Amino acid sequence: MRYSGHEWFPCRYAWLPKAVRALADDPGALRDTEGAVERLGIGKNMVRKDRFKSFYSEFLLNFEMSQLMTALVD
Repeated sequence: MRYSGHEWFPCRYAWLPKAVRALADDPGALRDTEGAVERLGIGKNMVRKDRFKSFYSEFLLNFEMSQLMTALVD
């Protein structure tokens, strides 16, 4: 995955927990960019970043909650 300059956001403290809460409710929450924009209240480029960070940090594996994520939200 390649990012252009406007998509390279640093990982902010509040963004990843927001994604984790949404993913705990619906593991496919980041799959649909437009739906995620409405649900998370962030821009579409941030949705792409959160999707990447969620997979990178192993919160998601094939849009299924990983054991790590399950342990964090329980």
